[in-house]
Amino acid sequence: SGPPGDAPRERVVRSAPMSQDEVERLRAEIDGIDDELLALLARRIEVVRELGRAKRRAGRPAVDPAREREIVERLAARQA
Repeated sequence: SGPPGDAPRERVVRSAPMSQDEVERLRAEIDGIDDELLALLARRIEVVRELGRAKRRAGRPAVDPAREREIVERLAARQA
């Protein structure tokens, strides 16, 4: 168990040591996932900037605490 808020970790029991090929394959998969995450975060940042510009043009506040709370609650519920 890690710090509060960390996802629970499953203990993996293996009957044989992991081969170097398997280690490399899994690392490559992680690298691919990291690349996808980076692309998604960049896309999200662009959409957030666009929303900020639209809000500014409309004279609306940049921050919406109710919307932020809704996002946190939605994401927390998906983790459960």
